Amino acid sequence: MQLTPRERRALRAIEEALAAEDPALAGLLSHWPTPWRARLVRWGTWAAVVVAAILLLVGLVLSDSWLFVGALLTIVVLITILRRAGGGTRA
Repeated sequence: MQLTPRERRALRAIEEALAAEDPALAGLLSHWPTPWRARLVRWGTWAAVVVAAILLLVGLVLSDSWLFVGALLTIVVLITILRRAGGGTRA
């Protein structure tokens, strides 16, 4: 969903007012994570999914229900995080 020009002007006015009111906060907010950091976080999350999948298989082989359920819930949470961050569908 794209913003209308009117909405963009309103947001820009809010941003300028906040920057004038608190320059330190404006400086912090202007430094979003760089692309390599976002990529690193995405790769780290996928690595955690792989580890959780291995633990899931180990729990299945050992018939350890707590390990199995814990790994399954971990995978669900990590996949949800990846999808919400936009990293779940990229190749």
